[in-house]
Amino acid sequence: MEAMRESTTVTDTGTTVIPDPYARPERTESIPLKGASSPSSSFISRICQNCLGFADDDAGDGLKFIIVTFFFLSVAVTVALAAQIYHGDFQVVPHGSVAADSKDCAIIGTDILKKGGNAVDAAVATTFCMGVVNPHITGLGGGGFMLVYDHRRREVLESLDFRETAPLSQSTWSPDLTGPNSVGVPGLVRGLFAAHKSRGKLGWEDVVRPAADLARNGFLVPSSLVTAKTHLNPRDEYNARIHDLVDTLEAGQILKLPSLASSLELIGREGPGAFYNGSIALEILSAVTGSSLTEADLFMYQPVTRESLQENFYGFDIIVPGAPSGGPLLLAALKSIQALNLSKKIGEESTPLLLLRQAQAIQQNYAAFYSESGDPNFSATSTPGTATFSPPETVASHVTAIDLNDLYVSVVSGHNSLFGSQVMTEGGFLLNNALTSFNGFSAGTKRVSAGVHFPMYPKPSNIINITKDSEVPEDDALLDHHSEATAVPHLDASAALPLEKQPGFHQSESLSVRRFKRSENTESEPRATVWGSSVANNELVGGKRPISLSVPVIAIESGQICGLRLVLGGSDASVVAQVLSNLLVLDGNLISSIESPRVRLSASGSNFSLEQSYVTHLSPLKRQQLVDLGVHIQSPATLNPSVNIVEKLGDALNSHSDSRGEGVASRF
Repeated sequence: MEAMRESTTVTDTGTTVIPDPYARPERTESIPLKGASSPSSSFISRICQNCLGFADDDAGDGLKFIIVTFFFLSVAVTVALAAQIYHGDFQVVPHGSVAADSKDCAIIGTDILKKGGNAVDAAVATTFCMGVVNPHITGLGGGGFMLVYDHRRREVLESLDFRETAPLSQSTWSPDLTGPNSVGVPGLVRGLFAAHKSRGKLGWEDVVRPAADLARNGFLVPSSLVTAKTHLNPRDEYNARIHDLVDTLEAGQILKLPSLASSLELIGREGPGAFYNGSIALEILSAVTGSSLTEADLFMYQPVTRESLQENFYGFDIIVPGAPSGGPLLLAALKSIQALNLSKKIGEESTPLLLLRQAQAIQQNYAAFYSESGDPNFSATSTPGTATFSPPETVASHVTAIDLNDLYVSVVSGHNSLFGSQVMTEGGFLLNNALTSFNGFSAGTKRVSAGVHFPMYPKPSNIINITKDSEVPEDDALLDHHSEATAVPHLDASAALPLEKQPGFHQSESLSVRRFKRSENTESEPRATVWGSSVANNELVGGKRPISLSVPVIAIESGQICGLRLVLGGSDASVVAQVLSNLLVLDGNLISSIESPRVRLSASGSNFSLEQSYVTHLSPLKRQQLVDLGVHIQSPATLNPSVNIVEKLGDALNSHSDSRGEGVASRF
C-alpha cells in the first residue's frame, strides 16, 4: 500500500495522476469489454460507427465486434436459407405427387414440379416418358384422354379428347387387326401440346427433353415388355422393325432408343408441326404405304374439348370425360354396382362371389355402350345392326399428377392394344391400331360436324375446329414436297343441325347423367343420352373417332372442400369401377383397393376372367365354384391393366402405383 501511495502524484493543477495499470479507464473493471484498440478493431469500430451509428464512447470495441459478428452471421444464414428454398429440396410436405407405371417416369414428373412446373407440365412430361419405357403400350403414335380439374375453383378446366381418328377417305371397314390398314391418325402429340399450351407453365421443350434424354441414355427393360412379345404376330414386312427391337430383349437389361430420342428432341424444338407436317409425318406415311392415311389426315388432326360428365356415387362426385371415352360406361357401371347394395353383403358372401356380383353388374351395360355410344360429332341415321363385334383387348398407360395448388390431372394414353398396329416408323415409335375399335362400316352414319363442341364448356384457344372457313396455323402448312399435288380437304359442315333435329336422335331415360358445370354460359346445348353423346354409334366413317374403354377420373367428396379427393384412371372402365367400389363401398384403404383381385371382363363384355395370381390362393373347391359360374382363370402370361391413384384429404397426400404396371409413385 505504501508503494502504491508513493506512485500516486498530484500535478500543479491539483489533478490526480493514476499510474499503470489503471492509467486508462478501459483497463478497469468498470468497462471490462473495452480494450485497447488494434488496427483491426479500429477498422471494425469505424464500420460500426459509420454503419451502425455507434459513437466511439457509446460502447467498447469488444461489444462492437460481437455485434458486427452476429450481423454478418445473420446475413450468411439468411442467404443460405434463401438458397435452400429456391434451389434445394422442398421442405413443405406435401408439395405434389405423380403416379405412373414407371418409377423413372414418376420421378421425371416430380422433378418437373420441383422446377416450378404445375401438374399439367408434370403429367405431359410423364406421359412422354411412358412412351419411352413402355413402347408396347403407349407412345407418339397413339392417342388418349385427359382431365384437368382445379379443386380450389371447383372447376373442370379441360376434358380433352385426343383419340385417334379414321382417315378422311376411309370408306370401308378392314378386318385387319394389325398392319397399315388398322392405323388411325395419331393424336397424342397434338393433344399433349394443346393441354400444355393452355394450362402449362414451363417451356414446351423443358417438358419433352427428359423423355428424350431417357431414350438416348437408356433405361431398364420392364418385364411387361418382355411378356408382351407373345402378342406379336409372326415376323412380316410390316412388323419387322418391332421384332428387331424386342425379339432378344430380357427384363432388366439396358435399352437405348436413339431414333426415338431424335424424334422427341425434334418435337421439343419445333412443336407438333414436326410430327404432323414435317419429317416425322413423312416417316409415318412411309410406314403405312398402301393404307388410307394421307398427309392431309395428319395435317388436319386436332384434339377436341368434350363435355365432362358427373354422377354421385356413395357420397362422391365422379367426374369423367364424355364419349367416345369409357367415361359414360364407368358411370353406368357404378349405377349398377350401387343397385347391388354391396355394403350390406360384406361378411355375408365370400370375396370371389362379391367380385363376380360386381362384374355381372358391370357387364349388363356393355351391349348398350357399344350400340349407343360413339363420337358425338357424328349422327347415326339408322339403328345399329346386330353384327358380331369383337373389339381388341384395350391397353393404355395411366398418369396422374397433383401439385401444391390443388390442380389435378389424369391422363390415359395408348396404342389401343398391345403393340398397336405393330408398324414401327423410322422415328422409333409404334403406330396405333385404333380402327379395329370401330364396330364396322355402315352407310347409315352421317357426319354432324368435325367441329362441334358443347357450348357450356369453352374450348382453349389453341384447340381449333376445322371448317370451310378455318384458317390454317402458320406452322401447320402442308408438307412442302406434296403441297402442289394435294389440296387440303374441307370437312363437310352442311349437316351441322341442332342435334335434337338430327335423324335418329333419341334420349335414354335409364340413367340421369348431369354435366359438370364449368361456367355461367346459358346457351342452349345438346341433350345428353346415358352415354353422354347425343346421337351416335360406333360405326366407321372417315374423320370419326372410335369409342374406347379408357377413362381418366376425378372423384371428389360431395360438399366437402377439404374432404377426400381421388385422381385415378385406367385403360378399362370395368376395372376402374371395381377400384372405386373397393374404395368407396367396401371401405378399403388406398393400397388394398388397388392391389385387391379383380374380375376382368373381355373387351366385348362377353366373359369373365379372374387374375391367376389370386386364384392360386383359393381352395380347389372355390376355384371349381368360380369355373361353374362361368369365370375363366387367366394364364400367368396375361397382362392386366393397372390403375394408378393419388389421393388427398385436407393437406395430407398419398399416392400409389399399381404393382400390375410395375410402377412406383413419386412424391415430395
